[in-house]
Order: sequence, then structure tokens, then C-alpha cells
Amino acid sequence: MSKSPHALLIFALGQFTDEFIPEAENFRRAANDPSMSRSLSRAEDIASIKRQPLLMPVYIVEADDGSIQKLILPVHGYGLWSTMFGFLALEGDLNTVAGLGFYEHAETPGLGGEIDNPSWRSSWIGKQIFAEGQKDNPALRVVRGAVDTSEPGAQHRIDGLAGATLTANGVTNMIQFWLGESGFGPFLANLRAASDLAASELVEQDADEDALEVDEV
Repeated sequence: MSKSPHALLIFALGQFTDEFIPEAENFRRAANDPSMSRSLSRAEDIASIKRQPLLMPVYIVEADDGSIQKLILPVHGYGLWSTMFGFLALEGDLNTVAGLGFYEHAETPGLGGEIDNPSWRSSWIGKQIFAEGQKDNPALRVVRGAVDTSEPGAQHRIDGLAGATLTANGVTNMIQFWLGESGFGPFLANLRAASDLAASELVEQDADEDALEVDEV
């Protein structure tokens, strides 16, 4: 199992490269450099980040066979008082949440600051980013109150934060932006396509081997 950083070209059809690009490692600095970022329109900027880096570091944890075991994405968006910086980890299916954590924010302790609460963070594990057949439109969101697990769509909902509606909305907007078409959406689509192609080639290879064994008999 290996973990390696890649520089993601968000605006080049979601392609990534193994080439080391120092600017991609410090995406916060890049966001303030007009040559390394782009200004977001009000309609696009649902996460209230103003400028989006053209390059972002992503981390792929690979299994021994080279398949994706985990994908770790840097995400950030504005809450009530601050920009919240964190990482979202996805399972190898590129849809199931493996974890969410924030490493910097200035939300109110005991209210919006509960985004650091281990219990709330653990509630993200196993949730689904996209609904069936809607891979270009993130369905995951933080709701008001507790999620009713018996209701349809519960797999796309996260318990709200008491007294911190604006922070919770900020987290939802962050997920919607970075997992959508303006963020990592094209990158995820390319990874899914590559995974489907590899699976198809493996099936064909197995079929060819089975046919060869029959001919030999």
C-alpha cells in the first residue's frame, strides 16, 4: 500500500500528473496569485473562497494491485467566522466517505467549533457523496437536527450542528463546490472511467484465458 501526492490540474479536464509542482503544494498561496488561480463568479462561489487555485495536491492511497484504496482531497470553504480548511477522504469507489477532518478554522467553540467533535466527524464515515445515477451533482449535505436513518436518502445526510446553522451550511456548500463540476468533479469522473476500463479489460482477459483452457482441453 502506498500514498503519493499528485498535482491536480482542475481546469484541464481533471487530469493529474506525477510531476512535482511546488506551487501545487501551497495552494493557499497560489490562490492569492492571479497567475496560479482564477476568480470565481458569485454564482460559482458557493463556498465563498473568492479565488480557486488552478493546481491542487491530492493524495491517492493505492492497494498492492494498483487500484485506488483511498482518495484524500483538500477542501475549504467559509463557515460563520472563518474559512475552514480540511481533508475529505473517499473510499476506492470514489463515492463513500472514509472521513472528514479540519485542521484550521475559527468557528465558535461549542457551536460551529463542533465540526471537530469526534462523534460528529465519525457520522460522516460511510455516507454517500452522490445519489445513484447523479455523479455530477453531490447529494451529501448537513441538515438541521438529527438524520432519520429510516427515511430515503439518509445515506446522503449528516446530523446538523445545534446553534451553528451557518457553519453547517458552510460545510454543505464546501462539499457541494469541491465535489461538483467546478472542483474535483471532472477528476473523479476520469478516475471512475479509468477504473471501469481496467475492470472491463480484466473481464476480457479472464474470458480469453477461459477460452484458451477450453481449446487446450
